[in-house]
Amino acid sequence: RRTAKIMCGICGYMSFSDEALISPETICRMTDAIKHRGPNDSGCALFQAGTDQALTFKEPGGASGCGRVALGHRRLSIIDLSSLGHQPLSSADGNLWLCLNGEIYNYIELRETLESYGRQFRSKTDTEVALQAYKQWGPDCFNRFNGMWSVALYDREKNQIILSRDRFGKKPLYYYKNDRVLVFSSEIKSLFQCAETPRKPNFRKIYNYAGRHYRYVDWDCESFFEEINQVPRSSLMIINADGSTDTRVYWSLHNEPLLTERHSERDLIEILKCLLADAVKIRLRSDVPVGTMLSGGIDSASITCLAANINPGLLTFSSVTGDG
Repeated sequence: RRTAKIMCGICGYMSFSDEALISPETICRMTDAIKHRGPNDSGCALFQAGTDQALTFKEPGGASGCGRVALGHRRLSIIDLSSLGHQPLSSADGNLWLCLNGEIYNYIELRETLESYGRQFRSKTDTEVALQAYKQWGPDCFNRFNGMWSVALYDREKNQIILSRDRFGKKPLYYYKNDRVLVFSSEIKSLFQCAETPRKPNFRKIYNYAGRHYRYVDWDCESFFEEINQVPRSSLMIINADGSTDTRVYWSLHNEPLLTERHSERDLIEILKCLLADAVKIRLRSDVPVGTMLSGGIDSASITCLAANINPGLLTFSSVTGDG
């Protein structure tokens, strides 16, 4: 049985030089390095240099030649288990290609809004909703998403790659960039499948983690390796064919209104209860069984209580390390 611990994997590559093209073998190695994140399906897309051709394949033998851009995906099927959820997912005209790790919780509401604008859908996936949302609103679409995600989107017409992470950075997205290439992935081990990626320990980051506190892992955008960084949370990065980059913050907690200015303590308690119940309910959208992890704390117990009221067949799990 699967649980709704969303854990797909995405990766990709963009060359800024004719001397740094990517082969089918390389993007397949990058995708295979994160196969544990998505056991249900895999896919790669390679965009050959100097042509309009997009090659899609699962094994390196399924394509020939090198390209300027490549995308890879490993899928854990949660929403719409059919083959229509295969990624990288392309728009009907073949201009946009998208890979998603995570889940857009409000995809049903977004889909209804997009349909009112005349957008048509081939699947029931939240991935296609994300793709159509970008077609409708461009980079502004990310501020409309309620979820946890890392997204990689290739716009062939503009020759841009767009990388985005959710508001609090729940889903990882690492990248390495120099004046020749951009390489990105859900995990650093995948980046190392590309010869361009350096392997230099970031001793300052390692010290902060091992000698100070684990909270320093996500204190900034650095990783345990020099020159390998994370896409900032609440942000999107637009990378152009010449290597120029535009990083934008699409959401900030500081811009949210303070409820304490106009509500009593009793009101705030009721608001919190309603928000928490709504947050749990929307996360139970799934085409596979859903479970919760019981840690013994008030947070997991509260979530499980709310979820069980909505779904009496809820699965629960506990973890025992055996060391105490």
